[in-house]
Amino acid sequence: MTVNILEARGLCYDYPDGTRALDHINLLIQEGSRTAILGANGAGKSTLFLHFNGIFQPTKGTMKYRGQDYKYQRRYLQQLKQRVGIVFQNPEYQLFSASVRQDISFGLLNMGYSSREAREKVNLMGEQMGINYLFDRPTHFLSAGQKKLVSLAGVMVMNPDLLVCDEPSAGLDPANTERFMKVIEKIQQQGSTVVISTHDVNLAYSWADQIYILDQGQVRAGGKPEQVLADKDTLAICGMQQPWILECWEELKKHGLIPAHQPPPRTKEELFQLGDRDLIGKSLV
Repeated sequence: MTVNILEARGLCYDYPDGTRALDHINLLIQEGSRTAILGANGAGKSTLFLHFNGIFQPTKGTMKYRGQDYKYQRRYLQQLKQRVGIVFQNPEYQLFSASVRQDISFGLLNMGYSSREAREKVNLMGEQMGINYLFDRPTHFLSAGQKKLVSLAGVMVMNPDLLVCDEPSAGLDPANTERFMKVIEKIQQQGSTVVISTHDVNLAYSWADQIYILDQGQVRAGGKPEQVLADKDTLAICGMQQPWILECWEELKKHGLIPAHQPPPRTKEELFQLGDRDLIGKSLV
């Protein structure tokens, strides 16, 4: 049975100056799913995420966790932040301890874990993410990619039900983006629900189970990636382009190189396996 771990209904948020950042947002996040929130800078993605773990309280509308309305009370919000973990776009907002080990341990110690228990959990998380070699380094000496991974470790060591990553590829080169997303993939395969925000349509198309497109604080489209990102008109309105895999697939169909009924591929490997490999290879040269 499908379980909705997170839900927004009619969500609105106005900043103190009167600017409406979110305008009647409706969305569902299913347990165990991979969801990408797409949108240009200023679309409302970060503001939406700050509602997910109760940092922001909506001006209007409701947030639900496992079917229950949020309660904006200290004890409830403390528990919610353990269940819904956010990795911010800028890791500097999360890294403030002297060393990597201390930073990852911070949340556990605040929850009442003993030093021994926290150390065991941190060691295990370091092994799982391949970052234990960083434990004794000062956080301010880390590279951008390392800071992102340490921020992620500090969230995941709390064992949240839902992991939220705001622009995971921001500030990273392609190699570090791939490494970060592989860690995210492993976390999701282990049972966590994962939501990311991004303006990278290619990343979202290949990775997500479902996609929502935000534009000017509103949801313009939502659904399966191969359906949402095939709508060129909506993408143009929101200032985005179609993923290159979909563009290639449409061209190959147009020239009769793959069957018309063939469903769109989700990865470049799937694309290259379609139809006559020799013909497809020649068409892409």
